Amino acid sequence: MLRHVARLLAVAFFVSAAATAANAVAIYTYTGNFFNEFSPEPGGVSGQYTSANRVTGWFSLAAALPNGFSGPVTPLDFSFTDGRSGMFPPLFGALGSASFTIQTDGAGQIVYWDISLSRSGLLSGPTRTIRTFGGFGEFSVDSGTIVDCIPTCSILPTQDTGRVEGAYGTWVVTETPVPGALPLFATGLGAIGALVWRRQRKTRTA
Repeated sequence: MLRHVARLLAVAFFVSAAATAANAVAIYTYTGNFFNEFSPEPGGVSGQYTSANRVTGWFSLAAALPNGFSGPVTPLDFSFTDGRSGMFPPLFGALGSASFTIQTDGAGQIVYWDISLSRSGLLSGPTRTIRTFGGFGEFSVDSGTIVDCIPTCSILPTQDTGRVEGAYGTWVVTETPVPGALPLFATGLGAIGALVWRRQRKTRTA
């Protein structure tokens, strides 16, 4: 009996492990280089961006990108910042946009990317944009931009930009198991326990 139970427990464990692996969310984390170019224009606020700012952030997918992938992706979630502005759902809609284009190599690592995020300030505050673009053999640019209408948009808006060119940032991918696999394992253990209890009851009453 104990040997049979041990086998059932082993099967339940491997089923749970397989379900967990199949339901792992992939999180891609980006760390850019610090800005080294700044351009307030015209009448922009000098010092809005500094050499202490850079583009960092992450996006998540239901599964890791396959080897040799190339094309647009739609993240489950994301969050990016340039040190002055933050971009994350649900800030995007009629007055904002988010675009992710990714390419991976034969090992599934990101080798090219073009991510553009913007939040319009037409109704409240300035328009903010974060962009990171780069990859092997490509011109690399990380930038953050703030465009404001002072005092109204009927005149030329002010613009402040921080950027860094020609220096690729780095990507790290991690896979996080979805908790949904844990109830599956618990259910399996419960079923096994019920089976053992029924068999022991039959043995006692026989």
